[in-house]
Amino acid sequence: MSLRAIAFTKTTAIGPSSRYRYVQYQARLARLGVELVVRPLFGAFWFRLLRWPEPLRSLAKLVYAPFCFAVRVLQCFGSRATDVVVVEHQLFPYLPAWGEALLAKRRLGYVLEFDDAIYLTFAHRAKLERMCASARMVVVGNEFLAQFARPHARAVEISPTTIDLARYPASPPSRTTSGRRLVIGWIGLPYNFDALESLAAPLCELAREVDFVLRVVSAGAPSLPGVDVECVPWTEDGEVAVIREFDVGVMPLKDDEWSRGKCGLKILQYFAAFVPVVASPVGVNASIVDHGINGFLARNADEWRSSLRSLLADPDLRARFGAAGRRRVEERFDADREAVRIAERIRRLAGDETR
Repeated sequence: MSLRAIAFTKTTAIGPSSRYRYVQYQARLARLGVELVVRPLFGAFWFRLLRWPEPLRSLAKLVYAPFCFAVRVLQCFGSRATDVVVVEHQLFPYLPAWGEALLAKRRLGYVLEFDDAIYLTFAHRAKLERMCASARMVVVGNEFLAQFARPHARAVEISPTTIDLARYPASPPSRTTSGRRLVIGWIGLPYNFDALESLAAPLCELAREVDFVLRVVSAGAPSLPGVDVECVPWTEDGEVAVIREFDVGVMPLKDDEWSRGKCGLKILQYFAAFVPVVASPVGVNASIVDHGINGFLARNADEWRSSLRSLLADPDLRARFGAAGRRRVEERFDADREAVRIAERIRRLAGDETR
C-alpha cells in the first residue's frame, strides 16, 4: 500500500517553483510508493492577467483571487484522508495563517516549504515565523532560507531545486559556426526583468565589439537599448530546445536579501543543456558555479563584459565549461536522486519507514 501526500502549491505546472519542486516529482515518487497529489491555488489565468494593464489587472484579481481561495477551502476539507500535507509558501497569501493553524492540529500536522525569501514581502515576516513554528517540519531550498527558519522551526531540511535530466539530451548540441550569430540567453518570468536590465551597459558595450543576439525566453520584452533582443515565448515543451541554442546563459542578480534566497534554477537549466554561464556571485550562484571551471562569476559591469567576451570568442572554452556544468547537475541536482530523499522524508513524517 502506498503513502499519500497532498501538496498545496502556489500554481499549476505553469509556475516554475511548483513545477520544479512538486509536479516533476509526481511520477518519480509514484515509482517509489508515494502518491503525490498536487492542489494548486492559481492556474494559467493568473499569469495571463499579470500582463494586463492597470486598472484591469487589479479588477481581475479582485474576482479571480477570492474564487481561487474558495476552491482552496474546499481542497483543505478534502485533505483528511492523506498521510502528509505540504504547504508551498502559504495557503492563503495576504491573509492570516488560520488555515495553517487548523492543519497544525491534525494528527500529523503539516510541512511548510518555501524556496524564496517570501518573509521579505509585505506583511509576511511575522506570518512566516508563526507558520515555521506551527509546522511539523520546514523544507527550504537553500542554506540562506534555512537560517531564517531555524530559530522558529522544530525541524528544518534543505531540498535544492533539481533538474529532470531525462528531458535534456545527454550530449551537447552540435552548433555550426559559419553564418550563425552567437546567442546570449536568459529565461525567466517578466517580473525579473529588472535583474536582466541591470546588464544594459555591459551588453551595449559588448554589442559594439561582438555580433550577438540576446535571446529572452519569457512573456514580454525587457528594456535594453543598444542590444539586439529577440523574445521567444516560453512553453514547457519547447524550453529545452531553446536553451540548447544558447552559446552562453546569464543569471544576473542584485546583491540583496531577496536575491540571496533564490535557488539558482536558471543556472541549473543552462548547465543541464551543456551551456556555460556567467552569473552574479549572489546566494547559491556562488556554490553552483565554479569560477573558471564551469562558468564565470561577475561582480561588476567590467567583469560581465570581459567574461561574456571571453566565452563568445572561444568555442573550446564554451564546450569545456558546458561539459563541467552538466556534470555538476548530474552529481548534485538530479531530480531522480532528490526524489529518493523526498520519499524517505515523507515516510519518516508518516511514521512508516518500512513501506
